[in-house]
Amino acid sequence: MKKFLNKKGFAMVETLIAAVSVISIFSLLYNLVYPLLGGYKKSQNYDDLDSKYIAFYMKEIIETDKLDISKQLSNEAECNGNCRIYETYAYISDENGEKRIDLNHLDINDKGESKHYYLGNELCDILLTENDIKNNRLLCNQFIENANITKIYLINYETTDFKKFIENSTFSRSLKEYVKYMPTHVNAKEEKKKNYYRLIVEIEHDSYNTSKNEYYSYASIEVKK
Repeated sequence: MKKFLNKKGFAMVETLIAAVSVISIFSLLYNLVYPLLGGYKKSQNYDDLDSKYIAFYMKEIIETDKLDISKQLSNEAECNGNCRIYETYAYISDENGEKRIDLNHLDINDKGESKHYYLGNELCDILLTENDIKNNRLLCNQFIENANITKIYLINYETTDFKKFIENSTFSRSLKEYVKYMPTHVNAKEEKKKNYYRLIVEIEHDSYNTSKNEYYSYASIEVKK
């Protein structure tokens, strides 16, 4: 008499093994892909096309002006010789002259619509104004306002020292994250390091899907000394 073996138990074991294998593969893919998606979301505001164009135009303003920025890195406590910060500020002009106003107490989107408030940037203020120069302070400040530039940072071409300095500084978290994302350019040619700075442009945007009312994008570009 032939014996018939019950193979239902083997089929169940095979199903369990296959299910565990599939779950393990999906878990592995999740652990690999999810951090990448998070990193992409964080860096999507870094060096995007619009921000890069804005940084490029600021580079053009500097390089086509007769401004000498070769000694622009300051020794102020905020930078300690590692950078120079050019802030955008609001001011009012009346019969008593120009009066600077705290930018933090104004909505950046309302400044251009008000006849009482104007925007200026400390970089535009030091531009030269001869007639044979392509750019001038007025055009520079108009671009600053239209592009919603809040700060411009001038740093050394090689970013190693600035990266170390900014870790324990009081700079904003968004800037720190961007500087962490930047390459060091440590292997760049000495000619580049000697004759070029790097320009970091900070741009403010309205936020509609976060807890804050705004977020910032950043772009950097090399600029001749």
